Amino acid sequence: MENKAAAFGRAHQSPLTRFVHLFDGEPRLDAIPVYENFCFALALMRLKTMEGVQEGKQLFERLFPFQAGSQYLWAGHFPLYLHDYPRCYSPVQSLRIAPVLQILLKHFSHVLDAAFKERACAVLQALIASAKSRRNEKPFEPLWERRYQAILGQAMPMAGAQTSAEWGEELITNQLLGLSSHEILRLVHPNLGVYVGPGFQEGQPQGSLLEACVSHTAPSACMPLLELALLDPPITSWPCWSGHVNGWRICQRPEDALGFAEQLLPGSERMALRYFWKGKNQLHSLMIPTGKCGVAIEEKENGVQVLFDLQESNPEDLFETMVFCDISDETQILVNQKKATLFLPGDEVSIHTPDRIIRLTFAIHEGSGDFCGHISRSNRPVQRKDDGYEAFDWRIALRTLRRSQFLLLSLNVSFSLIK
Repeated sequence: MENKAAAFGRAHQSPLTRFVHLFDGEPRLDAIPVYENFCFALALMRLKTMEGVQEGKQLFERLFPFQAGSQYLWAGHFPLYLHDYPRCYSPVQSLRIAPVLQILLKHFSHVLDAAFKERACAVLQALIASAKSRRNEKPFEPLWERRYQAILGQAMPMAGAQTSAEWGEELITNQLLGLSSHEILRLVHPNLGVYVGPGFQEGQPQGSLLEACVSHTAPSACMPLLELALLDPPITSWPCWSGHVNGWRICQRPEDALGFAEQLLPGSERMALRYFWKGKNQLHSLMIPTGKCGVAIEEKENGVQVLFDLQESNPEDLFETMVFCDISDETQILVNQKKATLFLPGDEVSIHTPDRIIRLTFAIHEGSGDFCGHISRSNRPVQRKDDGYEAFDWRIALRTLRRSQFLLLSLNVSFSLIK
């Protein structure tokens, strides 16, 4: 995994500055992220070559001076980007960089000279002191309180992560504590390499640290690849797993993965359901957001039933329920087995890919109303590729014409293989 981290760093390393240049995960010549460069320096050390160790040490030595001194309000902290120095905006930057130095001093002490070790220890102690000072001002969130205690050598239970990024931070914390991370890694489908655990706003594969740990499927352009330098190689494979995690139901099978929240209140701003399956040439995804209605999902044979609780009497958005799936050359959407862009409750909308058909049927469960369904190009609420001008998804949505004040709308979703 360290080779992946080093290779990614090399691909984004400036030949002029020798730093990794990124901004919010994207290449940018005028931005030098501090944490990512610390990870790159550790990745170079992990190559265990004379050249890698020397370059890694030199990079560490160039980063150390950007720790804010005692004369600054942010004493002991590092900035997010070098151009921010001495301003340090992130309250948890110390808790992200400290593990890098702890791993460096633990595993590479034998190749570090006394002066370098003394400097690295001083930087680490200043990071811990700055974290303690920030914690005294305002308590950390549970995820970061666990990291803080792990840096001090104290173990705490995992804090109930709700996103793939948070689970990735728990991976690093477990690494510091020497704990197994199998319960975290099994949230990634072993064959598809996609995270299917709880998702606050996870509408598509994220390219997260968890997904990057699945070596044969990790994307080549993935910022968390640098963080692989902090982790020991995980087990190379694990079986498909189904179960419950933090109110989220997970069902993994060899060729597909389903994850859904069993119940969500209105305004949860969360994906209620995520389904991934393998196509002929790509990974496909289907998502159901909560919107402004409550959602309850029940698992059925070969599918699920979703109940939407429409409570607002005068909704601002007339499209109160919707489903998104990715646009691809191998995807076809039919209504009652015919090409169409409009449908009504009771009609069968089917999504066809080379080896799988997903069937969707909306119906009024309780209450009364008139609805018209529309199939159009759009972007799911958390589309990461959204540039404002291009649509990457199909939206299958019901438009409210008129309805009773309170109404339960059902959506039956079935997944079937083409034999």
